[in-house]
Amino acid sequence: FTFSFRRETDSHNLNSEPSPIKGKTRIQHIKNILVSKFVMPEFNGDGVNGHDQEETATVANGNGVNLESDSTASKSASLKSTAAAINGHSATSNGGDSETAVAVAKDANAEDEDSASKEKEFQFSVSFVPPSGESFSMHVSSQELVQEIHQILTDREDCCHRTCFSLSLAGKQLDNFVELKNVPELAEGCSIRIVEEMYNVKEAKSHLRHIQDILRSTEPIDAYLGREQMSLSFVNAVTQNSLLSPRPPGSVTSIGGIGGGNGSDKSRQDKNGGGNSGGANSSGANSSSGGGANSGASGGGAKSPFEPPDYALPGSHDLPVMPLHPLSLTGKPPICVSNGGLSFSQWHPPPPNRKLHGDFIYVCFHSLEDKVFHITGSPRGFYLNRCTETVFDPRPSQPLLLFHSLVDLCRHLSNGFKRNWDLLLKVRAAKHPIERAPAPYQVYSWLSPILEQTRDSLAKEEWAGGRLGWEEALPGQTREWNEELQCTKELPAKLLANRVIRERASFKANSDLVAAASRAAVAVLDGHVPAINPVDPPTQRMYIWNNLFLSLGYDVKGHYADIGGDSAALAATSADLRGVRAVRNLDHHQLHCLGTVLVDYRGVRVTVQSIVPGLLDKDQEQAVIHGSVDFGKTIVTDEKFSELLQSLHRVLMSKPHSVLDESDKPRLFHTSVECKGIRGSDGRLYFLDLLRLFPPDVAFLTDSKDLPLTPSNEELRLPAPFPLQHPHRLGTLRPELLQAFAEARGQLPLFNTDVTLTRLSVRFSSDYASTELQSDVDLLYEASNFLLAHQIPLLIHELATHSTAPADGPALARAFHSHGVNLRYLGFFINRLQTDLSAQKQQQTPNSPAESAAERASVYLFPLAIQQLLVRSIKHVWRRLMAGVEATNLATAVCHLLNCMFSQAPVPQPALFSDELSRVRRKSKKKASPSASSHGNAYLFDQGLAFVQHNSTSFWGCIIEELTNYYHVSSNFEFVNKSIGSLEEFETACSRSLARLYGLNADEQKLASLSKYSLLRSVCVTLGIQLALREYSFDSTKHLTFREDDIVSLFPVVKCVHPKASDAYQLFHIGQQRISAGQLTEGQELICESLNLLTSVYGPVHSDTASCQRLLGRLSYLLGDYGMALQQQQKAVIISEKVFGIDSAQAAADYAHLGLYAFALGQFDNALALMYRCRYLSVLCHGELHPETPTIDSNIGLMLHAVEDLDRSLQYLTSALRINTLLYGPRSLKSALSHHLIARTHSCKADFRAALQAEKECYTIYRERLGEENERTKESFDCITHLTRQAVVFEKRVRDLQAGKKAGGLCPLQIQTPNLSNLLETLNLVNGIFFIQLSSCDLDKIRAHLASIADLQQPEGQAAVAAAADDSSATAAAASAAAVEGEGEDNSAALKQEVLD
Repeated sequence: FTFSFRRETDSHNLNSEPSPIKGKTRIQHIKNILVSKFVMPEFNGDGVNGHDQEETATVANGNGVNLESDSTASKSASLKSTAAAINGHSATSNGGDSETAVAVAKDANAEDEDSASKEKEFQFSVSFVPPSGESFSMHVSSQELVQEIHQILTDREDCCHRTCFSLSLAGKQLDNFVELKNVPELAEGCSIRIVEEMYNVKEAKSHLRHIQDILRSTEPIDAYLGREQMSLSFVNAVTQNSLLSPRPPGSVTSIGGIGGGNGSDKSRQDKNGGGNSGGANSSGANSSSGGGANSGASGGGAKSPFEPPDYALPGSHDLPVMPLHPLSLTGKPPICVSNGGLSFSQWHPPPPNRKLHGDFIYVCFHSLEDKVFHITGSPRGFYLNRCTETVFDPRPSQPLLLFHSLVDLCRHLSNGFKRNWDLLLKVRAAKHPIERAPAPYQVYSWLSPILEQTRDSLAKEEWAGGRLGWEEALPGQTREWNEELQCTKELPAKLLANRVIRERASFKANSDLVAAASRAAVAVLDGHVPAINPVDPPTQRMYIWNNLFLSLGYDVKGHYADIGGDSAALAATSADLRGVRAVRNLDHHQLHCLGTVLVDYRGVRVTVQSIVPGLLDKDQEQAVIHGSVDFGKTIVTDEKFSELLQSLHRVLMSKPHSVLDESDKPRLFHTSVECKGIRGSDGRLYFLDLLRLFPPDVAFLTDSKDLPLTPSNEELRLPAPFPLQHPHRLGTLRPELLQAFAEARGQLPLFNTDVTLTRLSVRFSSDYASTELQSDVDLLYEASNFLLAHQIPLLIHELATHSTAPADGPALARAFHSHGVNLRYLGFFINRLQTDLSAQKQQQTPNSPAESAAERASVYLFPLAIQQLLVRSIKHVWRRLMAGVEATNLATAVCHLLNCMFSQAPVPQPALFSDELSRVRRKSKKKASPSASSHGNAYLFDQGLAFVQHNSTSFWGCIIEELTNYYHVSSNFEFVNKSIGSLEEFETACSRSLARLYGLNADEQKLASLSKYSLLRSVCVTLGIQLALREYSFDSTKHLTFREDDIVSLFPVVKCVHPKASDAYQLFHIGQQRISAGQLTEGQELICESLNLLTSVYGPVHSDTASCQRLLGRLSYLLGDYGMALQQQQKAVIISEKVFGIDSAQAAADYAHLGLYAFALGQFDNALALMYRCRYLSVLCHGELHPETPTIDSNIGLMLHAVEDLDRSLQYLTSALRINTLLYGPRSLKSALSHHLIARTHSCKADFRAALQAEKECYTIYRERLGEENERTKESFDCITHLTRQAVVFEKRVRDLQAGKKAGGLCPLQIQTPNLSNLLETLNLVNGIFFIQLSSCDLDKIRAHLASIADLQQPEGQAAVAAAADDSSATAAAASAAAVEGEGEDNSAALKQEVLD
């Protein structure tokens, strides 16, 4: 069809010529084009029939969460349909009925229809009238509180300088805690007045703090200092804030005559038409001169905007770290005040006589004109007084300058402040709303620039006053953390709206607890909090701070002396946290757990818990009603508490055992005796000390005290070398292993609530230390054998076949835990890798490339596992050496230990005091005390000076000892050698091990070697070290790598329980199932509903909201809505950077998808900038040798091909071929695709000889793997024929030219430069997405085939309908697309062939 578009306001035609539009184009696509091309605001599509309008509104509702005034409108507008989808899931997921989940649930939720209709939400527009300035309109929701509107107004740029005001409607003041729907006078179009209120002392201080926060809101100071849950994000700095900004046509270099606009259908070109522009570009596609395509930026002249930086080029190993923080791209923010800032005056606080005149605070304002103004805060506002730096005269100045807002007064006093304040608000408004939102938990950066120290009297007053961190709404009070946690748990949860409120309150209380616990642990170890038992040794002291109980991770009074001492005490805290997580996931309304947070800071583990009510008021023995307080000597039980514990058996797969109580009578006991039940003074029952809640791991138990019985037969005994000696005997089996073990024995899923206890035959004893049943011990050994013989080999198989490809240490740990494998098996893991490789080599025949490819498939895994082993061993040594280090020696100790780890130069004994103290001591005439080196080791450990005795050799000796004794790494590895004394020697030994196991040459060894910056990053993140942002030299043999000034700070590393939004997760999984079944629209709606619920519970910044945004972006990309995909993926990138860190593997993966979507929109400069940063972050995380690297290089190569930089394109494509060959083998399909891409690039350069050679390699692989009749094989053969013909023509032309003949009579060279549509198809192919047109019959066949192989292990090459694979979620799919990724197993080629056919 052909349409003309006319703006309604001025009847102006938007398009000079009628625009052709396909009949299947969605209304939303047309709207996106008009919005982006003509810079129009969002509008409603009038004139659309009812069905299409409803569908468009449904899709648009979930495209993102608006953080402005109508932010809560999308959160609960569809709670009824959300509940319907959840309740209807069980009726549709297994039966195969064609009815949707929403339709089924309307019947299931009929009884709740009345209550849901009462809570129906609606929106309306309201006009706000400020005291000064123009009025403005804003959309509000009926379910919003007046307080939420107050907060929104405070965040607006035109009202952000106001804090003390109220809202008035029809002359009546609105209550802040009333919902708008309960205000009777509120209606569409009404006017609400913003009324300035009188200040008090609290409001005046809050106003000053708010203005200070705005003044530094454009700088990442809080993010670097780790304050206010702020964290870094640089995606908009990388793209210069141009991702979503409209671009004029032709503003970006493009191919095929396609501009760089934001139109979402720009990239949808007619495949047969070559982009409807004839493909006419400067490369000379139809040239007869034989010059070929221009290589673009590789020539001389000005630097191309697409040229990659040096650190993003292939072969970059030791990367610089300065590009990690592109602060130069963010620009310098406007400065409104001079160095003195806006802070308390030296005359603050007011004297008593001035308080009687209403003086609240005295403020000093240092203007840009180098003037100092003294201001008084009073009930009516702020006015200029007559004080100077030397004279105190608080009387108002003449004439009186009184303003209600401090900003208005500063604007009147300083023209520089007035000018830069407006610029500051513009810069602040340009930032993405999510960029300005805080994260739920504090994320620290391991690198930080040296920040300039400025005067901040507010921070000084807070520090001097010992501010606890309570909310401003509760001045002078501390929070009752336990009461908050338990009250949120007891909130009603019958309806979905109730559950959302309950989960939101629970998450808010938990995140606040984690922040308070972090501050508490830092305050305790920094010496700000007195101990409640100060006469005890420092390791046994306990603390109470802000209604939180804190204890150190040491063996108090020898309680763990028999099972490992301090090592057991440290492990007990982690085991207890896992038990708390299991009980809280059970969500029993009468069984309560304490809020528990583990904090590692300065090498010390601090356990922070909420306090049981009444426990400190009476003896512990009187409060305990279940368990034992003397390690089993005296046991008490309670019938009511025992009934509650019976519900745990379904989750923990445990069973009760018999014990003798205090009267020597046998009683049925449901847990280990160490687990305690306490009745608090509030009447609640608390369950704590859950370190032995899960069964023990017999693979690391060598003492008969822990397990008095042995297995009944030899078949159940553990294989050699198990059981292994371990530093402690508190190792337990993970709940994931218990679930996998139960499913392997034919049981139902573990967390299925329909499973009755009588149907569960897998029941472990709840206390193996006192068990007398041989069957219990046999079952425990059977579970351990299942772990060793099945789960670990399965984990190795999935990692080696790249079904799961972890990109860094935390991802590897998650892969271990998902299979139920603890990280103490990490040494056995690489030992098993070595054994499997040796067995494969013995079975390998001389001509067996397939086995050789499988042999090298796990080569990326080896350095990743070694680095994780190394980092964890360093953490163990770090804890021992940093214990007890006093504050004056912290920077010295950290710097010395880092130099022992990384420096090649000799590390001398460090000076224990600063230079200032040393000079004072030299001036003293007293006799110097003996040096620390003259004392023995016991003295050094007692004084916190154990680090002094270490140099590089002794420190690495401790690391090698840890690898041997803790992780039991085989001595066959070259890096397990006590003679290793530096990181360089360790790397060399690792390279020899890689060469021996995988047969790598020198270049391949360098590719697989450890990256020093990657190791430094992992060490700093794990230990909590923040270094100065500068380049570090690791190769110097004369100068140490680190200086004391490089140690910027130490930050806490936190472990806690993360509450889950259960309904949102269920909706997310239902949506994934719908997408996998080809029901894209319904699946997208469910994912949007899940996003709304997640935002309601967590807020906009959370890892789960990033998963929803990521999946919605992929769906939009599959549906052709590239503009919306870009918006959603940009949100996912910002959230990933703020939640996981700017250098995380997840952020790198999100950058890759964002670059792909930007390329689809024609933004080639942004796409390449994003891909360059993606490659930089990926190599920084895991090095170049990783399955993700060739995909990234192929993407960059194709994008450089698009901008005609063919030389650099070949460089990246050749790198992708090299890594694909190393990981998958020279005869893999990935290698074939790389050969094809290289051949196409060579042909565009008119290098037909090289192109023909590369395409022949591609054809040979396709013929061997797919057969002669496969479509890919035929296409490759046709390409060879074409290239051969062109090569002959080219050779003849060159010979004729050399002979001086005219080149007439020959056919012109046909150099086919691909257009954007063809390049985008190739990019989809590289990223694992094939768009295949399928009929209903074909789709049913594929579904049936996929269902038939569902019980088999999923190979890497498994096909899914329209897959948009998510690394952290299940596969998303569409009916019009099929994704085939990787090589997979033996049946993958046949499966690919079937899908393609």
